[in-house]
Amino acid sequence: QLVKDYGKSKAYPEHARYTIAHMIGQHFKDEEWFPQFDKLRDQFDKPIDAWLWAMTLRNEVDKLGDDAAIAIAQSGKKAHHRAAAITALGLSSRGGLKRAFVPNCIEFPRKDADRMLLVGAMTGALWRNKGRVNDEDYREALKAYIGLLDKKVKLPQLAKVQMARHLQAILNGPAKFTDPEPWLALLERGEVKKP
Repeated sequence: QLVKDYGKSKAYPEHARYTIAHMIGQHFKDEEWFPQFDKLRDQFDKPIDAWLWAMTLRNEVDKLGDDAAIAIAQSGKKAHHRAAAITALGLSSRGGLKRAFVPNCIEFPRKDADRMLLVGAMTGALWRNKGRVNDEDYREALKAYIGLLDKKVKLPQLAKVQMARHLQAILNGPAKFTDPEPWLALLERGEVKKP
């Protein structure tokens, strides 16, 4: 019934699809549902469906590991699919971030909308997992993310300030630096003290 309602939501489709996707993610966590989730993601793959992708992939990461979500994050043809996979990895208790972040930061898109989607997904994943700041996987993902502050990447100043706000809180930084060098220097000092 939820799948039928998801596909036929006419009034307030964004809100209806978000709510149904959240319900699916919250209440259908067993492996028996995963093949149906694959079909559902194939059928609904537009930007409006990104939350469906994130919620169903999160459950798969929790139960089966992060390989499928990382494969989408690394080689998904659409930025909103890669962003949804990164979000799923951040939401999961088992998701690794390095293998998802590094390829996206190296092959960072040129289109502004795609850039902001990926920066937002990475920021959220880092923020939700900030307690892992001293883990190697997290730190490597963080270094790749910090690399996006480089002038050559040409991110808008507003995006840099938003990233800096989160980095300051994650790394206990003294200021909101919008260049990568101070953040990398903080990482080189060693472990970050947790509050």
